[in-house]
Amino acid sequence: GESYMTQLEACGIPTTYDDESVINASGESVAAFEDDEIRDMLRRGVLLDAVAANVLVERGFGRAIGLRSITAPTNQYDMGPLGAEEFHDAAFGGAGQTYLTMTLGADREARVSVLHPLSSARVVSHLVDPDARRLLPCMTAFENRLGGRVVVMATDQSSVNAVSYHRPLRTRQMQNITNW
Repeated sequence: GESYMTQLEACGIPTTYDDESVINASGESVAAFEDDEIRDMLRRGVLLDAVAANVLVERGFGRAIGLRSITAPTNQYDMGPLGAEEFHDAAFGGAGQTYLTMTLGADREARVSVLHPLSSARVVSHLVDPDARRLLPCMTAFENRLGGRVVVMATDQSSVNAVSYHRPLRTRQMQNITNW
């Protein structure tokens, strides 16, 4: 998706439409692929937004992306008091008590899914309430049996305003994820 490309490029991550070792899949674009093409994609590094992850789980690829289940994206304000995203995993640019606001939509509400990761998936960040209590996984990282590494974001990236989304913390996180 073009909006996702813009967000990655704002983080200093170059994008291309060529076949590469790291793939970004957002929105319902993955629904157009055959199962063999999806398995080939999942042998690489893959960054998925909530919509793409939802499509893959519905098609039976949940275990290959590190999820038991995922809900369809819904407006963040319908999910209760989401105050921030906590970046707690140091391997992915986080640190203790490091937060980025959930004011992501600017002129619209950002859409978020509830991720139910496999126990073997790593939770990279959490959505927290205004008191900094962890509520929901926001980003997961998973090494699958196909040899691929998959990162799933709980956000529908087409609903996120790139200006609100792009901050130094996000840049550090996304660069670490791309390198992983």
